[in-house]
Amino acid sequence: MKYRGYNVSEEWLDKNYRGKVCKPHKDLKEVKINTPIYKEHDDSYYMECINNLAEKGIEI
Repeated sequence: MKYRGYNVSEEWLDKNYRGKVCKPHKDLKEVKINTPIYKEHDDSYYMECINNLAEKGIEI
């Protein structure tokens, strides 16, 4: 978000921070996953996203 020009509060850069109301995590571990988090994020969805960006002049 910061890279995109948003003004991000420094506390959000801490991986354990969960906002002003929730208690922080103790020591959140990184978890590697091999499948999309959302089942609908399949190859078809990926191509839909790529085509949508291309229509907007964004080529990746």
